[in-house]
Amino acid sequence: MPLRLTEITGSVEVTTSQEAVISNVVIIDASDNSPYLYLFLDMIDNPCNYRGKVIYLTAIGPTPRPDPFLWIDKFYFNEGCEWHESPFSLRLE
Repeated sequence: MPLRLTEITGSVEVTTSQEAVISNVVIIDASDNSPYLYLFLDMIDNPCNYRGKVIYLTAIGPTPRPDPFLWIDKFYFNEGCEWHESPFSLRLE
């Protein structure tokens, strides 16, 4: 059974045959027409405002992709006012 991610007030619920909840993960669609693009750009411009946050990037448009946001279907985390690419990814289907 494939994993299904849904946003729940600042959390992400991962549903499989057993259910688990991951807190403080934000799902971001950063495609050029997305209403979340400005949030994503703010996360890049003001990383200290997002210390300790984890995002899951589902899409990114032709907008230049700054390091480390080079891949979609990937988790990124902010540590010490700096974004880092996680070695983990998840393909949503």
